Amino acid sequence: MLFLFFLIIAAVAAEYWSLGHALDGVSHAYAPDRSLAEPGEVFLLRSELVNASRRFVPFLKLEESVPEELTLSEGEDLLEQTSTGRKLSDRIFLLPRQKWERSLPVSLPARGRYIFRGVSMAGGDFLGLKETGNTYSEFSEIVVVPARLERADLDLALGSYLGDRSVRRFLLEDPVLTVGFSPYTGREPMKSISWPRSLVSGELMVKNFDHTTQLCANVFLCVRRGQSDEDAQRTEACFSLARTVCETLEEKKLKYRFLTNADTAGAFSLWDCVDDGLGSSHLQTILEGLGRATHEPAKPFQRVLESALHRSAEGRMNVFIFPESCLAEDGPDGFRGQIRLLERCCGCQSLILTPDGAQESARKEAAV
Repeated sequence: MLFLFFLIIAAVAAEYWSLGHALDGVSHAYAPDRSLAEPGEVFLLRSELVNASRRFVPFLKLEESVPEELTLSEGEDLLEQTSTGRKLSDRIFLLPRQKWERSLPVSLPARGRYIFRGVSMAGGDFLGLKETGNTYSEFSEIVVVPARLERADLDLALGSYLGDRSVRRFLLEDPVLTVGFSPYTGREPMKSISWPRSLVSGELMVKNFDHTTQLCANVFLCVRRGQSDEDAQRTEACFSLARTVCETLEEKKLKYRFLTNADTAGAFSLWDCVDDGLGSSHLQTILEGLGRATHEPAKPFQRVLESALHRSAEGRMNVFIFPESCLAEDGPDGFRGQIRLLERCCGCQSLILTPDGAQESARKEAAV
């Protein structure tokens, strides 16, 4: 009888202790396996639980907060809709010093910044009668970049514009150093002919130059405040247009600078200018900014144009992306005058892209 009494006392003491220490030594972490993803692309959501204690955890209820738009490729039964949002729910037991890991293939359907905010854990008591738990703040995120816009008229406009600029640079090149002479073949620009050298040699000779300048471009993205669903769709189309333009410049190995007035969510809140560059790292920086971009302007687009005018250079191409045409003489934002001033400084037309189509600025090509 005395033994039974002490056994009951021990069980009650263990019960009270377990209610306050059910999660002692248990830690959790979860995050996507990458920072950037394509719309609809499958990536892994990795979860990890560690029991650092020497005791057995017979029951642990895990609820991980996930974005509402998250889709599981498998394990749909783990998803639950609760009063506080969508969660991945699981029941686990942990041996002493055990690590538990899970990788779920998931996807997100559309461009944007998605946050994984935290986890709720509940552990069972000693007698298995109650649960005691807590909510832990965690933070991880993934940015879904805009989809590339596949459109025949866009490919034609970009190819024509960039090809025409390249040809003009060859015909009207601006060399800075003569490194030698070679016979004229008929393919060189007339300005390259050296008449004194031709008189000496008795045949037409052209100068060979060392060029220190490289063909490069500005890519401008304009965001305008809108209220309707159509405005939102046009802005999303502009993000896809911007990606397509940048990837086309990458394919053609042309250095480019990216400028925008779009506001961004998260770490890129001051993202408005990505300076001249080329390569995967440069492109990824722009794509991440496009994924984080909101539909709200951070500043008037005129200020972006003023900044570009201060850094304009001869021969630099300019590609503008607008939600709608802003080139009317009495347009709401009055961009026409500033764009033409930039054209005069750079010596070439601008390419204007909107979700409805492409057009070159009405101004004639500047004489060089």
